[in-house]
Amino acid sequence: MFYFKKAKVMRKQKNIKRTVMAGQMGVSYMTLYRWETGERMPADNSIRIYAGMLGISVLEISDLKETVNVTVCKETEHIFQNREIDYDKSMYELDQLIDEFGDVPAVNINAIKHLKQSCLRFQKTINKLEIQVSRYRQILNQSSTITYIKDSSFKYRYVNDAFILMSNMLNTENIIGYKSSDIFGMNDVRGIIHFEQTVFKRCRPLINEEVVIPCSSGRNKGLLSINPIIDKDGKVIELVCSIQDITEVSNLIDKLRVLESAIDISNDVIFIWDENDFISYKFISKSIESLTGYKSEEFYKDNSLFDSIIVGDDFKHKPKDHWDILKESRKVKYRIMKKDKSIVWIESNFYIVTEKASGKDHKFTIIRDITAQIKQQGLKVGLETM
Repeated sequence: MFYFKKAKVMRKQKNIKRTVMAGQMGVSYMTLYRWETGERMPADNSIRIYAGMLGISVLEISDLKETVNVTVCKETEHIFQNREIDYDKSMYELDQLIDEFGDVPAVNINAIKHLKQSCLRFQKTINKLEIQVSRYRQILNQSSTITYIKDSSFKYRYVNDAFILMSNMLNTENIIGYKSSDIFGMNDVRGIIHFEQTVFKRCRPLINEEVVIPCSSGRNKGLLSINPIIDKDGKVIELVCSIQDITEVSNLIDKLRVLESAIDISNDVIFIWDENDFISYKFISKSIESLTGYKSEEFYKDNSLFDSIIVGDDFKHKPKDHWDILKESRKVKYRIMKKDKSIVWIESNFYIVTEKASGKDHKFTIIRDITAQIKQQGLKVGLETM
């Protein structure tokens, strides 16, 4: 509610004439007259501007709250130079139309009022969306994943902090509105540009394609994912892209591949057991084929295959649970029958490694052919546990 009588008195106390006040507020003399006589109720924005003109709190001339953003036009923005305000000239002009023509029959004032209500609803929706966008930006900026958006001209429209850090730029000033080739060397981004163009043409997303991360001199690797934003006509208007740095994981995988290659050329066979059940195999080296005549794939498919090739008499003495042997010894000697029906002596060495952090056990076995050693020692056939 506008306390029009008090407002009029306070204006006169400030020695501000109505004509001057109306001119500075951007309204007509008659509009201000109607407000101050109670003939017409001013809009909330107008009340706040009125208070600002007098240099008083809005609480002194109305029941409005003080801490609310005000929408004003250019003519009155000088009143609020030291305040945090959203400037909305169109909304203020709608208030003026309502005040000026509210009593003119030829003007459909209700239509204008409905228009203003619609504008206010849209404004609230926009404010909520802006808050959500701000939150999403904060989340993206906290992520270590490199994230960026490109338009249909392949120019950057958005980049997160991880992108800025990767590009060695201080801010987005030299990124937004530019193409990849304007910022990076072509050798750095040739692969990425190819995938972006492919997604743009095919209108289909791309998931986890390995690429070289720009500005890393080819040392860092990442997984590129691209999602196209498609309009109602089926055309791609934006590309939302992300690159997850997998350098450490990739380097670890490379080391594991080298280790696996070294294991495969060894004559010893290595079994790594699945830590979930310790029955199925997690890894079997390829040297198992030269030892048994069976390929490693056959052991993966049939967990009982190895037990089935142990020579009968030796199998009777074999413990039901290999891991019970560790209570007494780490080694077991016995015979197996190869695929070609020949008999060989083998020695199984059982090991358990426990992770300090999780306490999880990892169990593996190393098996080697000791047939020649047995013959040299002249040992009797039979199962021996050391």
